[in-house]
Amino acid sequence: MVWIKIKTSQQDGHALYIPSMLIDVIPSTIHLTFGKRTAEITVKTMEDFSQKTHSFNHPTIVYMTQSLLNQLLIIKDIPYQLRFKKEQWIIGPVIGLLLGEQQDFLHPQLMNRFTNRLTAYSQIGGLIIAFKDQPLHLEKECIYGLYYSPNEKTWLPGKFPLPSAVYRRTFRKNHFFVNQLHTIVDGNIFNSVRLTKWETYQLLRKEPMFEKYLPETVKITSMTNIKKFVSKHRDVILKPANSSQARGILIIKRISKDSFYLLDYRRKKDSEAMRVTDLQLWELLRREHIIHNTYIAQPYIKLANIHGTPWDIRVVMQRNRKKQWECHGIECRLAKKNQFITNISRGGTGLTIKEAVTFSFGEPFYPIIKENVKKAAYAFCQVLDKTNEHFAEIGLDFACDTDKNVWFIEVNTKPSFQGFQSISEKNYSYLSTAPLHYAASLAGF
Repeated sequence: MVWIKIKTSQQDGHALYIPSMLIDVIPSTIHLTFGKRTAEITVKTMEDFSQKTHSFNHPTIVYMTQSLLNQLLIIKDIPYQLRFKKEQWIIGPVIGLLLGEQQDFLHPQLMNRFTNRLTAYSQIGGLIIAFKDQPLHLEKECIYGLYYSPNEKTWLPGKFPLPSAVYRRTFRKNHFFVNQLHTIVDGNIFNSVRLTKWETYQLLRKEPMFEKYLPETVKITSMTNIKKFVSKHRDVILKPANSSQARGILIIKRISKDSFYLLDYRRKKDSEAMRVTDLQLWELLRREHIIHNTYIAQPYIKLANIHGTPWDIRVVMQRNRKKQWECHGIECRLAKKNQFITNISRGGTGLTIKEAVTFSFGEPFYPIIKENVKKAAYAFCQVLDKTNEHFAEIGLDFACDTDKNVWFIEVNTKPSFQGFQSISEKNYSYLSTAPLHYAASLAGF
């Protein structure tokens, strides 16, 4: 592979002009691919003794006719890699970011939040496209969106070929669109699905290697089964099956046989413990539509704490360029004072696992607990690999209880790295760029 930058040739036809030093033998028929577009081309050589080496900062200049540029929808004047594969030559990588939700209207200001993922652009190069599930012109083999311009260090609008690999950052329920895209990019779309909490539990409970990390979990289907679960466990946590970031959580803490403290995290503000009788509790659950198959119940785990404030663990697992899972980061989240939810978005604080374990149990327990957490994370990835879905980046939340046992809490297929940034800028940068390295490898670069 060589680094190139494309300029416009004034000649006619579908031709690519390259310095003769790039390749010794040129096949008689060459198909040039850019993203999911391919064209049969003529390759002509030219003498250029001015450049003996090529790199990202000093790419080899090649020339392409305007008709070929138009057919392949190539954006000029950005650094690409050119790969020679017998009669098939590939320019790229062409990587797509499938966005949505808060990104309803893509614009450069909004896209600045993704620019930190491009600190490794000099190692990847190519065309990085941000697009939504609409509009997507599959029959025309093109999409509209924004692309990252390394020259201007901003995102610019354009019309592009369909990408060779897609990093999915939205999970709206447009399954038809995603299925179409999945077929067109030959399965090179990750993360392909979003698992609900109940789906995750159903998946894990069948795996003996993961059983010891899994708290008892039931789906709330009736008042009878929630009463039975609450009577069995002193403290219980109720979670919406389809949400993340602690949204919608209720914690029930038993005071006596017929009274409880209720902590309600369904609102954005901090929760204050509310004392209720058993009758008041059942009525609240009924009135607030908790009993409609949308919640799960688990025993509330007595989390390890620092001076009474609980903490939990976030592990980021990502695939490397060899398609293998690696643990790229572990952080602990310390809850806001007088709160039981640890999420950074809820006012939690990030700290290293060494700090958290040392403060709670003493430094000798740090390597033991860390190893146990990593073992659980790799075991989870082994389970995911059996689903035949395409995952390449997940955030795994674990609890460490006061007896130093590790428990699985949930998986997030669209993890954020806010806490990691406060701990280590270097680790944060590594986490942010890893998915693009993986996408580049899927695209063949």
